[in-house]
Amino acid sequence: MIEVILTDFGGVVFSDIFPGFSERYKAKKGLNEEKVFSSFKGEHWRRYETGKIGEEEFLGVVAKNLGTNESIEELRKEVLATIVPLHENIEFYRKVSKKYKLAGFSNNSIEFMAHSVGQADVSFFSKIFNSAEIGLRKPDMKFYEFALKELGVAPQKIVFIDDKEVNLVPAKKLGMNVIHYKDHNQLKKDLEKLNVKVFS
Repeated sequence: MIEVILTDFGGVVFSDIFPGFSERYKAKKGLNEEKVFSSFKGEHWRRYETGKIGEEEFLGVVAKNLGTNESIEELRKEVLATIVPLHENIEFYRKVSKKYKLAGFSNNSIEFMAHSVGQADVSFFSKIFNSAEIGLRKPDMKFYEFALKELGVAPQKIVFIDDKEVNLVPAKKLGMNVIHYKDHNQLKKDLEKLNVKVFS
């Protein structure tokens, strides 16, 4: 019997930062997606979302890689503008939380997460495991083991939801039920298949 719904945040509860950022900079600077991706993602991103470097250092690297003369504050505004609440999923999860323990499991920075949760009420989440606070990130098995210990529930009683297949692999190895998120309707159907009942 399922007791816990463990869900990714970026791309499921809030929009994924990168696609929106990529579109803005492809249009703004005439850069191709690969250039924008390599400017934003990379070792500096991994270090930022595990709390090893701060926001200013991270954005400074991004600005240098992009070749932009924008200030750190201007670049921060560009990034934060891409984070949008996925209200349909948020309202669905609100209903889920009335019957199941609901927890977030996210690769994110302190600042980006704070901005995200400031845009929508997610107080019905019992826990949010943020990589920057814990110092571990998906798909590191240790991050999943940490969450499992904190939740205090057998993995077979957990459904883990993520929009990136690579992040589902460790959860599956631990014995969790997994759902590869694609869209709202598919999520509801896949939860129903696992006998997760949600009432309005």
